Amino acid sequence: MSQEIRLVTGDWASLGGHAARVRVDVFVHEQGIPRELEWDEWDARSLHCVAYLGDEPIATGRLLPDA
Repeated sequence: MSQEIRLVTGDWASLGGHAARVRVDVFVHEQGIPRELEWDEWDARSLHCVAYLGDEPIATGRLLPDA
């Protein structure tokens, strides 16, 4: 039986932990972006989305306030 992908939207306070895990894996480890450049002032002000496969976060994105 395959697991469904589930999308959850919310603020950084509620999704930041899982979103950060994905961003570190993709941008810092895979793409070599310096960790200090991965976080900015927009995280606290943006709408975040995390995709889950089962309970595992597998993707993330954010929508800035100015869309």
